[in-house]
Amino acid sequence: NLLAGILIYLFCSIFFAENKKNKPIRAIAGNKLISKTFSKKDANGLAQLGNKEIQLIESGETTALDYNLFEKRLRAIFFELEQYKQSNDPNNQTLTQRFIYWKTAISCIKKEMLFGHGTGGYKSAVRSEYISSPFNLSSKNQKYPHNQLLTQLINMGIIGFILWFFCLIVLSSCMVSPPKKTTNICEIFYEKRSWYKAAVKTEKRWGSPAYVTLAFIKQESDFQQGAKPERTKLLGFIPWKRKSSAYGYAQAIDGTWDIYKKQAKKPLASRTSFKDSVDFIGWYNKKSNKLLGIPKDNARLLYLAYHEGRGGYKKGSYKSKPWLLSVSSDVQKMSNRYRNQYDSCKKKLKSPFYFLFN
Repeated sequence: NLLAGILIYLFCSIFFAENKKNKPIRAIAGNKLISKTFSKKDANGLAQLGNKEIQLIESGETTALDYNLFEKRLRAIFFELEQYKQSNDPNNQTLTQRFIYWKTAISCIKKEMLFGHGTGGYKSAVRSEYISSPFNLSSKNQKYPHNQLLTQLINMGIIGFILWFFCLIVLSSCMVSPPKKTTNICEIFYEKRSWYKAAVKTEKRWGSPAYVTLAFIKQESDFQQGAKPERTKLLGFIPWKRKSSAYGYAQAIDGTWDIYKKQAKKPLASRTSFKDSVDFIGWYNKKSNKLLGIPKDNARLLYLAYHEGRGGYKKGSYKSKPWLLSVSSDVQKMSNRYRNQYDSCKKKLKSPFYFLFN
């Protein structure tokens, strides 16, 4: 009697049990045995299954054949669609549930097409739609669209979505990432075609070589668009005011930038624009060359005048700042490095065919 009871228990466990996706294990186990070319789907066949195969059956794997990831996913999609077609039950099926989420979202959009349901309104709109049209989904599976575009369309409607999408495009176009290789001027210009054009234009306008202006930007901001000085510390640990109003690629301060905009006749110039920043450095170095007699390719002396101001340079204020002298030497070294690199790729950069086919 005990043995008979155990056998009945095992039979019921397999016959009525469900896998992790709430699908009957008996059907999956039968398909598994067929794929292994067993002649019979009986106890002998089940006994030949290993622990790993039993785990696969529990997770919903119906075949013993070895497919690649793409084939597995494709077969799973077709299997889900076939299951839904036969049973009209989308529960615990990734693809069919996702289709219903999207269908529900589209129904919500149609009800408030122009102006949407308001910020965060997608939650109540989707819940109401499930009440009127549950699509055979159990309550635990009645979820939101899982799609950002559909969610925003429900919230804002078509008009709000267009405005939101336009703002995203404008913001993304304003944000510029630094070059991948900031120590190689050729790689910088290969990656940033517009930067090359801006540097060449600055050189023609102000006579400031591209390798000098880029060496300045490398030192000042390391090509970070929105770079700012560190904040000072109040009582040694509380973040306080910034050391200066320096900002952007060139780390230009407010007052000097305002003078530049007037004298260069660029009222709309921005410190977060690389084009305007290199033009600013060219403008400043041109004046240092004219008023202080510093050669246009002497990056070390030009940087000292740039940092201390031309008045400070005349007084020799930099002489009491060993750290600044060290930094200016670093700028000269980087300028020399950029110059050597630039000489090797200048011809290629000038060719319109390079950027056309690369």
